[in-house]
Amino acid sequence: MNYGMIIKNPDGDTLVDSNFLNYSLGSSGVTDCGVGVTQVSFKASINSANLPIICVAQWSGAGLIGGITVLGAPGAWTGISVRVRGAAIKLDWQVYATDLPPGERWTLSVFNEKDKCI
Repeated sequence: MNYGMIIKNPDGDTLVDSNFLNYSLGSSGVTDCGVGVTQVSFKASINSANLPIICVAQWSGAGLIGGITVLGAPGAWTGISVRVRGAAIKLDWQVYATDLPPGERWTLSVFNEKDKCI
């Protein structure tokens, strides 16, 4: 590691260094999914070149999640496709991606040796 720091807080450690990509929340929501395939559109396209990470939690319903696919392409991720089997569910979902612009009033930006914000 060329540089880095660990920030300790009650919610866990945050690591910022030169070796690992940092992911930010790009979109989130709660969606009712029926049996079969449900397509969920993000509020806005996620402009990350890297494939986003999708996190889901089933809030209610007896169905089973059979698969999740990211929709879109590098630089323009637009949503997810969720396959549900057996019965309808309520799905809480979050999408994390790299290279997103700061969304908060106060941010910490760390740059690499090529002056790229990591």
